[in-house]
Amino acid sequence: MEYTKEDLQRDAGIPHLPTDLTYELRMAVSGHKKDEFLSWGFQWTDKPHRLVFTACREIERQADEIERLRDALRWAAPYVKDDPRVSAIIKAALKEGE
Repeated sequence: MEYTKEDLQRDAGIPHLPTDLTYELRMAVSGHKKDEFLSWGFQWTDKPHRLVFTACREIERQADEIERLRDALRWAAPYVKDDPRVSAIIKAALKEGE
């Protein structure tokens, strides 16, 4: 039986489904596909630093994307100040990242 993203979410206690990449990285650390050449599992047993660097790149990519979204929200905030619902959403999104 396949270990699904839903299984991983439940067992790891994470609030959201893992992305494809984080699912594959977590499975690799657990030994999944370790005998398949060039799979994440193989790389974990062969050169684990590759997975760490890949995870770091993904974290940095997502942090950059979040910052670009925050910049867009900051830019849009003055234009939607008359709509209290949208304004509240923008304020909450910007406050969350402080």
